[in-house]
Amino acid sequence: MTHFLSLINTNILVYCLETLAILSFAVSGMLVAEKKDFDPVGWYIISCITAFGGGTLRDLVLDVHPVFWVEHAEYLIIIFFITLLFYFISKLRIPKSCLLISDSLGLALFSVTTADTIYRSGYPIIIALILAVMAATFGGLLRDVFCNEVPMIFKKVNFYASIVFLGVAIYVGMLVFGIEGLAPMTGAIVFIFVFRLLAVRFKWKFR
Repeated sequence: MTHFLSLINTNILVYCLETLAILSFAVSGMLVAEKKDFDPVGWYIISCITAFGGGTLRDLVLDVHPVFWVEHAEYLIIIFFITLLFYFISKLRIPKSCLLISDSLGLALFSVTTADTIYRSGYPIIIALILAVMAATFGGLLRDVFCNEVPMIFKKVNFYASIVFLGVAIYVGMLVFGIEGLAPMTGAIVFIFVFRLLAVRFKWKFR
């Protein structure tokens, strides 16, 4: 009974964190669309592509049907209203740092929740690591391609995909050694998010 309740609590936690990740990615899509001076429909499309791209890739690879955003149509509705809100306040000059923050938060949240879901589904550790990185970065890749930007994942600077891989490796390692609960998941998310911000702030890069 205790194990069952623990599983329910974990599923709820993952759902909440993944929802926050989706909204963070959606906001990053809106900010890039605003930069490109798209119309409201363009904002919404780019937001959805960014928010759902990685999760769609994950579900297709794992043969999960329907894909998550079809099963959870509330995401489409929430992003629609957030898009309208951001479109009408965009003239207030949203700081450029918001793009970095929203994208980094989405990376941290979605990579860890994806790694958690895949590992608990019984897949090998390497699958959990690689697919978590792919899913976390794919939405941003699509966003940048559709907006005619150089995708962040292809840039040598600022530890983009590498920090995601390191963060999920640490988290999955803790699961392997039986360290579970809110603390390790939160720690991995904070590690990825903070390291990404610091990498940009201090211009850390591979030589």
